[in-house]
Amino acid sequence: MKVQVAYHGVDHSQALDFFVREKLDRAKKLFSRASDVDCVVARDGNNYSFSLHYKGHGLDEHVRAKGNSVHRSVSEGVHKLKNRLRGFKSKKHSHR
Repeated sequence: MKVQVAYHGVDHSQALDFFVREKLDRAKKLFSRASDVDCVVARDGNNYSFSLHYKGHGLDEHVRAKGNSVHRSVSEGVHKLKNRLRGFKSKKHSHR
């Protein structure tokens, strides 16, 4: 799995990079067969946005989250992706 994280208008620090990658690592069991995960952390005025593009399991999903802190937007974005993948997996298993 290839993970890329880009920062736009946000100071790129080791602590922030660690936080983003830690959140993605925790969710890794849901997208273990992904071929690509691309993330963008950006400042949008007074708010922050987190975009995540996921390719894998025959899916091509894009998730976006906004928050008043960079940590909140990252957490919300990863949470949204987890929910989508759980829904996809439960539909897939119910059709067997």
